[in-house]
Parts: sequence; C-alpha cells; structure tokens
Amino acid sequence: NNSVRTMADYRGKLEQLTGGALDERDIIHPAKVIIEFLQWRKFEGLCYVIGSSNFKSCLREAGFQVLDGPDEPVTESIPVVASIIADKQPVKAVIVDFDFNCNKIKLWRAQLYLQSDADCLFIAGAMDKVLPVGPTMRLLGSGCFVDVLSQATGRKPYILGKPGHEMGQVMKRLHAVDNPRRVLFVGDQPELDMKFGSVSGFQTLLVGTGGVTPEALDGADRDVETVPDYFI
Repeated sequence: NNSVRTMADYRGKLEQLTGGALDERDIIHPAKVIIEFLQWRKFEGLCYVIGSSNFKSCLREAGFQVLDGPDEPVTESIPVVASIIADKQPVKAVIVDFDFNCNKIKLWRAQLYLQSDADCLFIAGAMDKVLPVGPTMRLLGSGCFVDVLSQATGRKPYILGKPGHEMGQVMKRLHAVDNPRRVLFVGDQPELDMKFGSVSGFQTLLVGTGGVTPEALDGADRDVETVPDYFI
C-alpha cells in the first residue's frame, strides 16, 4: 500500500532479501494497480491527483494527464479560495493516495470535481486509516481523507489498494489467477491484509509482526473477513 517509494527502492530492498529472484513484474503497489485499472478501462482524460511526487510521476510516465495542487498556502479569503477550487477543469478522474502535503484546498477541489460530474471516476489507492511511525506515534492515514470525500460527495470510490475488491480483480488479471484459493496472501494487519485476501478469495496468513495476538481475533463481533485462515 506504499506508492511513496520508487520502484528502484523496492527493487533494491527485494534484491537484498531474495538475491535477485524477483523482478519489477512481481512488485504490486497502488500506483501500478491504478495504471492497470485505467488502461483496462481505456481511460482518457484529465486526472486530479492527491498523492506523493512518485505516485504522480508513475501516472505521468504511463501517459496520463495529471492535475495537482496547490501545495503552497493560499490567501485566507473565500473569494480567492473559491477561484482556486472552482476552476472548471475538465477532470474525469479524482485519484487519492498518500500525500505528505494533503490540505483542505486539495480536498475541496476533489470534492467539487466529483460533485460537478457524476461520470468522474473516484479512485482510492492506499486506504490505511492509521500510519504507524513508531511505537508511540500513530498518524492519520490517507484512508481517513478518502472517507471524508466519500461522505461529502455521497460517492463510493474504486479501492485500488488494500483491502479493495477492485485491487484483487486487477491482480488476478495481471497474474492470470484462475483459482484464487491457490493464492496465499500474507500480511500483518487484519483490517487491511486479511480483509483484502478474504474479499479476493485468497487463503490468508497473518503474521505477528503487526502486534496482533490470536486472542484479539476471537471477538464475537469481529468482522469475519479480517480473521485469517492461518496465523504464525
């Protein structure tokens, strides 16, 4: 669920772990999934993107038109703000992922694009509600901002990061998966990883690196899609 890192970053890390046994085709992150989704739909049009520099670069390199910003502060005036957010650009897709510089102006722009055109696609990448930075620091994740836009516009996004069903569909196409039960999805977060595996029809394995204990999975009110098939 991390499109902030470049493919070179991922490649370097995986080469250390696997000795070069993997290549870029084996690496899946939201930007790659969104590109595949847009290409599959034969999408043509302007995308308004809330995301990291690398995320936007991936879309541009794939040939998509990207509109973004503003990152800089704006004058604290309703007329000035209105002129920025109601710019009537012909946006055909609003795409939201992790953005270090996410701000209210960007969210307002996205809101108006979605409200002004019912055919404008609403696409979400990373849906993490919490960004764990350290043992005592857990920050707002980009999923919180996706939820804000969804509530403000009454629109449900295509979720192309975990735990989205649409991401699973794209992955099955990319890797020609005929029988999803022959896929074992491994992760350490029940709400993201295990739910993604479940909604995609995969078998699921939860590892304890996320701090989750087996006892925490036994609650009667637990979402069954977050309960793994296996735990180590």
